[in-house]
Amino acid sequence: RGVNVIDTATNYTYGDSERLIGKLISESQSSESLFIITKAGYSNEHDKKTLGDKIKSIKGKFFYSIHPDYLKQRIELSKSRLNKKRLDGFLLHNPEYLMNVVGPDDYLKMIRESLSFLEDQVKLGHIGTYGISSNTISKLDSGFTIDDLIDIVNEIGVNNNCKLIQFPYNLFESEAYHNGIISQAKNAGMHILSNRPFNSRNNGIPIRLSKYVRFVNPNDIHKYLEDFFSLLNEQLIKV
Repeated sequence: RGVNVIDTATNYTYGDSERLIGKLISESQSSESLFIITKAGYSNEHDKKTLGDKIKSIKGKFFYSIHPDYLKQRIELSKSRLNKKRLDGFLLHNPEYLMNVVGPDDYLKMIRESLSFLEDQVKLGHIGTYGISSNTISKLDSGFTIDDLIDIVNEIGVNNNCKLIQFPYNLFESEAYHNGIISQAKNAGMHILSNRPFNSRNNGIPIRLSKYVRFVNPNDIHKYLEDFFSLLNEQLIKV
């Protein structure tokens, strides 16, 4: 028993999450059984300078993009960090941030363009499958629902490779079960991933569903992460 799925993102700890996973892969004898999912969308000022209008500013707080040119860069960067020739799974990371920036119609066009690009990346052998990680797609009033997603990927092709969907699911956020989204995703052949299973929000207030180590010396972060991945490696499902 154990796990073989690791979920990360290009921006987690400024890329160190992917680098540590890559280190695990290079040292593990069970790496072939691992299924690594990474995500991209959150950008930075450097990308804005090089890619211009393809990178959007979100309320002046951070930069974001799901433009194919940006995604292509992230895929290659993730492959390098993770020491993988092909990424097992690749997700658009909270694309809903773009909704209020570009408007609903352009948002749908951007999602369609991005997912079409990722479908091509599967055919080129750069990724195995793809999908969306969204904090709002499980809400029926979000402006972009799983129905919209299914319509888009069916336009891409009946035998498309959009097989991953991720949304919050925990003790406080269980809308996906009650509004039938879990069943819809399953019927569409998608694998469901839960994000923030131990955290939630209620009326904008963070709720912690587990205890965390506090006052950790920043210099010890790498040690904690390496210990975690060492324990994870021991629990890998071997096929």
